[in-house]
Amino acid sequence: MQVKINNKSYPIRVTLGAQLLFKQDTGKEVTAMSGVEDFGKYLWCCTKSASMADGIEFDVPFEQFMNAFDQDLLDQWEDLQQEYVEKKTKMIVARSEKFLQNNPIAEPQK
Repeated sequence: MQVKINNKSYPIRVTLGAQLLFKQDTGKEVTAMSGVEDFGKYLWCCTKSASMADGIEFDVPFEQFMNAFDQDLLDQWEDLQQEYVEKKTKMIVARSEKFLQNNPIAEPQK
């Protein structure tokens, strides 16, 4: 996914680096996010981290980033997160099924 700011595109994706940046910037873990500002800061961190990983300079101030992030981008982000959850769920189910095939549950003895 890309976010376009001042006619320049930047990658945006979840990375461990984004979670670290968020913690350093806010003092909070990502799991403790609350409110629009925290959510926006996390998206900014995801963009900054993905840009750094891809070797792209990212010098967009937080407020400018927030002003560029419109409803279409939010919808794309939500779709991306839903795909991630579905992919992880399928993986967990497949691993669980494989485990149960190799380790059948014994009937309780009476």
